Amino acid sequence: MKRFLAVSAMLALVALLAAPAHAAEKSRSLSGTISSVNMEQKTMVVKDAKGVEHTVLWTTATELAGGPLEQGASLTLKATPGEDGKLVASSIHVKSKTGKPGPASEDQK
Repeated sequence: MKRFLAVSAMLALVALLAAPAHAAEKSRSLSGTISSVNMEQKTMVVKDAKGVEHTVLWTTATELAGGPLEQGASLTLKATPGEDGKLVASSIHVKSKTGKPGPASEDQK
């Protein structure tokens, strides 16, 4: 019984240590245009070059640079898929609708 518990504990530890490395592998970049933004829920829908729409969340830990998060703005972001299928952004670089970078609004962070 002790041996079973020891082996189980070791397997659990290995799984926990491997999880961050596996999550890093899933991180991806996405470029596109903002279709819609929900500032209260900190979510947006981004349409990529192929026309596929992706739901993206951001948090207070997300690095936000460039212009404001607004419909029609172009952006590039790095994100990891969440368990619910939405992408959780680690960084977002927004260009204004004119394509020129602008200052990010403090209320969006």
